[in-house]
Amino acid sequence: MVWQDIISTPLFWIVSTIGTVVLSVLANLLTPHVSAFITRNLQARQSGLREKQITRRDQVITLQANVPRRTSAKLDAIFKLLLAMVLILMCLFLLQLGSGGLQLKSVAAPSPEVPIPILLLVLFALLFALVALKFGLDDMSLAITADRREKAGDDFLIRHGSASADEMKRFEDEWDLRTFGVNSLNLPALPNKNSS
Repeated sequence: MVWQDIISTPLFWIVSTIGTVVLSVLANLLTPHVSAFITRNLQARQSGLREKQITRRDQVITLQANVPRRTSAKLDAIFKLLLAMVLILMCLFLLQLGSGGLQLKSVAAPSPEVPIPILLLVLFALLFALVALKFGLDDMSLAITADRREKAGDDFLIRHGSASADEMKRFEDEWDLRTFGVNSLNLPALPNKNSS
C-alpha cells in the first residue's frame, strides 16, 4: 500500500483526528507541570548567578583595596596565560611529531594515523591548557575590573572635588550596579558573627 492510498482512507482521518484531540488534552494537562519545573530551574539558576555576581564584586573590591595583591593577581594571570600558550604549542608539536614525520619504524610506508597514546596525551594537555587559559583570563579580568573601579572613583573625585562619603558611596553603588548587577544596597544581609 502506498502512502497516497493510506491518506485517502477514512480510517486515517478518524485516527488522526482522535490522536490530535488526545495529544491536545495531554499537552494542556502537562503544561502547568512543565512550566513549574522550568520556573524552579530558572530561579535556581538566577540565584546561582546572583551569588557569582556578589562573589565577583567582593573579589574586585578586595583587589582594589590591596594594590600589591592586584599586581600579584595580574602576574599570576600572565603566568597562566603563558603556560596555556606553551602547552598549546607543545600539543601542536606533539601532534605533528606523532602524525608521521619522524616514524622511523616504517620508513617504506609511513602511517598517516596518529598513535593513540600520543593523541590521548595531546588531548589531556589541551584540556589542561584550556583550564589554565580560563583561570588566567578570570584573574586578569578581576584585576582589570579593580583597576577600572579605582580609576572611575578617582575620576569622580577629580570632577566633583572633595565629595562627601555619601556621594562617593552612591557613585560606587551605581558603578557596581552597572558592572556587576549588584551593589551594597541590594546585597543580602550578612549574618551577625557575634550572635552565635
